[in-house]
Amino acid sequence: MRIKFSLVFTLSVVSYFCNAQVVPSTKGDFRGTALTVGGGFSAFRPNYGKNEMYGFTAYGDFTFFHGLGIEAEGKSIFLNKWDNKVREDNFAGGARYVVIHHGQLRPYVKALAGLGSIDFPGSTYTHDTFGMYTFGGGLDYRFTRRIYFRGDYEYSFWRHTFGPHDLNPNGVTLGVSYRIF
Repeated sequence: MRIKFSLVFTLSVVSYFCNAQVVPSTKGDFRGTALTVGGGFSAFRPNYGKNEMYGFTAYGDFTFFHGLGIEAEGKSIFLNKWDNKVREDNFAGGARYVVIHHGQLRPYVKALAGLGSIDFPGSTYTHDTFGMYTFGGGLDYRFTRRIYFRGDYEYSFWRHTFGPHDLNPNGVTLGVSYRIF
């Protein structure tokens, strides 16, 4: 009987000093909805031609549930071209997931699909549009309550662009965004 009483008493005392977690395991707006729009400067290897090209990107993100959301982006790569006719544009949308919030940092991954448009040198055939998909990721840095800085990397797949050959443009975007809500 003493052993049972001692066991119950010990468990009661120990449980009194044990506290449940009352602070959320993550901090920030991880669980809330957010709409963010932004733009940036992009440096891409178009996977054809002679050199790296530059341009601009505009994007919008809507996060709706525990870091899961959607992203839409438009990109135009047209600077540092080796021919006046060279240009690459794409418009894509898809899923985005904020992996975790760690202080001011928000790493994310994304998978997008859309259309890619290429202008290239030639005599009669100088433009074409293809279906494409992109995988990427990056890091948003919360500068103020509404202003974020972004570093983003993407690797795209443009299937059977010119016959059996695929194009895989890839590059980085550095930008700034504004959180609307």
